[in-house]
Amino acid sequence: VNQKTYPMANILPFNSEEGKLSVGYRKLKVLKNNLISSRGEELIGHEFHRWKITGIKQKDHKKVLYNNALFPSWNMSGWDINSKKEGWCNDKFHASWIHLHWPSSKNIINNWINSLQ
Repeated sequence: VNQKTYPMANILPFNSEEGKLSVGYRKLKVLKNNLISSRGEELIGHEFHRWKITGIKQKDHKKVLYNNALFPSWNMSGWDINSKKEGWCNDKFHASWIHLHWPSSKNIINNWINSLQ
């Protein structure tokens, strides 16, 4: 682990750095209506990466992207992790470490298609 931080194109309000391998299936509970999912919806996904979030920029915590504030996508739980908020989104943007299992939601494809119109 080289401890070098990366600004992630300076789009999101944090940096990242290489960390330990985070892998496993995750249960997700959507926190707020967004680009691909609806509040309260439950999804399943898979996490597989070696990156961790560092240096959340407090002044940018409510960073605006496409004229809308960003907020956490969902509460995530699963094997070998404590329940935590994960992802960043608004009604025009979605970013997450989770590889979603789209068949876990009957609405995700329709929400995504509708967001393109």
